[in-house]
Amino acid sequence: MTDRVKKRILVVDDEAVIRMLLSDLLSEAGYIVDTIGDPIYAVREFDSPSKYDLIILDINMPKMDGITLFRNITKGFPEVKNKFLFITRNLTEEALSFFKENDCQYLTKPADLLTQVNSIFNKEENGLAPEDAV
Repeated sequence: MTDRVKKRILVVDDEAVIRMLLSDLLSEAGYIVDTIGDPIYAVREFDSPSKYDLIILDINMPKMDGITLFRNITKGFPEVKNKFLFITRNLTEEALSFFKENDCQYLTKPADLLTQVNSIFNKEENGLAPEDAV
């Protein structure tokens, strides 16, 4: 990633260990990473559609789940709909249905996150829509 513009990623997960792990992994790969542990704060923090190139969301969080956070952000900024990557430990039928209906990308924990993130950006740079990256 040395000759590319660095991509900025927001990681929203209530587990500090997961946030740190993802931040370290993605930072070492050359991405600029911000982390937020409280999804309610993430809604307040998200003030510009161009601020992040990718938002990685945990599904199961207290106060607000990842799907609700997605809906709150995309309500104000519908153009970022394809900039989300969901992560979950327990993939429910409800979540799977939501992902299919909204053409969302997701990974189950643990997964090869870095491969998926790089794939999203490589497809985008080659002229394909992010939803074609999977």
